[in-house]
Amino acid sequence: MIYSFIHQSKQFSIHYFDGTKFINETLKFHRLKKDQSTIFIKLLLGTILLNVQTRPNEGIGLYLDSKNFNFKIESNYKGHTRTLFSPKDLAECPELFSANCMVSRIISPAKKSEIFRTHLQNIDTNLLITTILKKIYSTNGRIITSSDQNSSILITKLPDSPNHTSISEKPPESITEFISKINTNLIEILNHDISQEYDLVILMKELDFKIRNRRAIELEPINNPLSFFNE
Repeated sequence: MIYSFIHQSKQFSIHYFDGTKFINETLKFHRLKKDQSTIFIKLLLGTILLNVQTRPNEGIGLYLDSKNFNFKIESNYKGHTRTLFSPKDLAECPELFSANCMVSRIISPAKKSEIFRTHLQNIDTNLLITTILKKIYSTNGRIITSSDQNSSILITKLPDSPNHTSISEKPPESITEFISKINTNLIEILNHDISQEYDLVILMKELDFKIRNRRAIELEPINNPLSFFNE
């Protein structure tokens, strides 16, 4: 489940992914053990949060071809998601990796998909997501994952208000400045034992965030057709 929050300043949003169920189901489907799948889990925790950028009748596909692994994730607005992970040399997958990357933004049946291709050199998952958000969605964002690899947070900077013209008014805060102020709180939230939505809402309220919506994420087998439209 992804929970989305907006800050009272309306300058930032936070999306929290509780990935315990999804991660366990995905590892089981791919017959992988958690302690041997660090890079795969990090990719899942980061890339699944791209789903919040989709709108009705939209979907996103991400494909990575690295010398150590192949990774694929496709997810639509409904939260229906399928993944493919083919380790080539999983035991030697480093923290940083290089890969050919393709992102497909599927907009609607009547419009041609937007395709972004690039080669990424010596990046981590955070930089991967930052790059995609910037190139595809013109959005500034950062990813933080929990130490137990069960949850993740995406912080995004919302567009500045066009009414922000007064020279006496405090200038809009950058995402780097904002994260530096609340980073400790976010790490505590990620590592907190959150058993129900109410607990998360209370913790986020202390940081002046209120909940906007929630989106269920469900795993679909790779051999099942995944329709992005009219589901």
